[in-house]
Amino acid sequence: MKNKLKYYIALSAFTTLSFVSCVDIDLKPIDSYGVNVMSDPKSTNYIINLAYGRLMGRGAYEYYGRSFIYLNDLVADDADYIAGESTVAARYELDNFSYNASNENLTQVWPSIYDVVTTCNSLLDFTDPAVNPTAAGQALFLRSHSYFNLVRLFGGVPLMLKVPMTNAELTIAQTMKRNTINEVYDQIVMDLENVVSKDMLPTAWSGSEKGRATRWAAKTLLAHVYLTMAGPGTKYEGKKENLWLNRALELLKDVKLNSGLSLEANYNDLWLVAKEYTNTETVFAIGCNGKDLSFGGIPGRYTTSYNPIDRVGWEFGWGNNVPSLKNFNSFDQNDTRKKSFNTYFILSADRLNALTTSDIRTDASGKKYLARVSSITSIIKSFYPGDTVRYEYWQTNTGNRIIARPHLGKFSERAGNYDPFPNVDDHNYQIYRFADVLLMLAEVENELNGPTTIAYDAINEVRKRAYNSQGSYQLSGLNKDSFKAAVVAERKKEFFQEAKRWFDLLRWDTYMEVMTADGKNVREYNRYFPIPQTERDKNTNLSQNPGY
Repeated sequence: MKNKLKYYIALSAFTTLSFVSCVDIDLKPIDSYGVNVMSDPKSTNYIINLAYGRLMGRGAYEYYGRSFIYLNDLVADDADYIAGESTVAARYELDNFSYNASNENLTQVWPSIYDVVTTCNSLLDFTDPAVNPTAAGQALFLRSHSYFNLVRLFGGVPLMLKVPMTNAELTIAQTMKRNTINEVYDQIVMDLENVVSKDMLPTAWSGSEKGRATRWAAKTLLAHVYLTMAGPGTKYEGKKENLWLNRALELLKDVKLNSGLSLEANYNDLWLVAKEYTNTETVFAIGCNGKDLSFGGIPGRYTTSYNPIDRVGWEFGWGNNVPSLKNFNSFDQNDTRKKSFNTYFILSADRLNALTTSDIRTDASGKKYLARVSSITSIIKSFYPGDTVRYEYWQTNTGNRIIARPHLGKFSERAGNYDPFPNVDDHNYQIYRFADVLLMLAEVENELNGPTTIAYDAINEVRKRAYNSQGSYQLSGLNKDSFKAAVVAERKKEFFQEAKRWFDLLRWDTYMEVMTADGKNVREYNRYFPIPQTERDKNTNLSQNPGY
């Protein structure tokens, strides 16, 4: 068993990059997944930890490490890429909808997601769920989550449910065609329903196990899958909207009433590293330890993407994922979530000396300072090194792209064991929060029954925190359509730049309308990204999405 297992793990690492899939899709009950029992707990734990670790990606291949986030944030109306086209063209292309099948974010994300899938399969093929349900449950959860991302990014993708064990199986697997969107969603639903119905995951983990997938995480993911399948923009043939929405409602009510989760009292405390495992709101997050281990480590690799490209203020960054001014200006002053934007910079002496602008002045004592005009009030102010400079005084234009402007503050804290420039730190990445449960519950309830008390209570709970119980945060008197619009607006403000907005626009089928209004050259075929050319070069049977 040990020799076979070592071969199997090595093979899974290899086949991920070349891509594998099953010949015929056979949707089986969970009891038939495992024929062998992995009896060594250390081996089981090792493999499942690899799967968690690879959610961030490894080496040149990135998943939540950065590239997956770009594929959501930069194509939505949340954020812009402001570092300039010549810096990293692939990110500029996403922001401008000029990407093609060779975009490096796509070529990184595809193998990274399948890396998680293959690692999960390595465990599932050797684990009897009846003997070790929690290990199998975690693997099925992580695999389902990855396929959910794949099907939303690319549409139909090859379903890899086992890792081939022979050269013949490998040859067949590497030449397989894409499965349909229906088949991918059906597999996700079947696996998650098995996890949920058989209580394969615990309701909570303790000690060093905190951060693993729980029963509530599985139910939240499954509800989100049903809600997405029912959406008008999801191309599932033979929809069963009411059936799916009712099941989603049942799951979300269960999480709300029985999970013990609740909204963190202060929205901005959600992003404190010290509270990542003690806050009351996290349903599932990718735990990062700030150590880029070669095998199984989970480094935080995304935070500098949000920080200013100018070396002023907090830890400097790359300006890859910066809030749009339209997004920033949509928050009123009473909304405490507006504090999650960083709107000031600390003027450093080296940055001041590097500037060649005519705004550089010298005072009577010979000290240099910066004189700038506010783009909002037209007031002139003078700033010396060490002074706080609000963003409207620090605008530098490169073409039509504003370099200095409000940046995302959710991930600006760089606590723990980190390397400040290669962006390896301790900041976890939130996948599902209790606020998501509440807003999905409000949306589903409204779709089925209109704006009932249940729907109002859910959305108003989120708004109550956002407005700190101040002002007219409570919604009332809305019809079904206006309540849906309120949910849409609330999701945008609650989850800005958390890699959710683009997927929301797709399932609502409003991406064309919203992004066109945002001034972007979006086309109908941008609903799905192109299959990466690197993968089609390896497997010529992978058909390309229309338009690319």
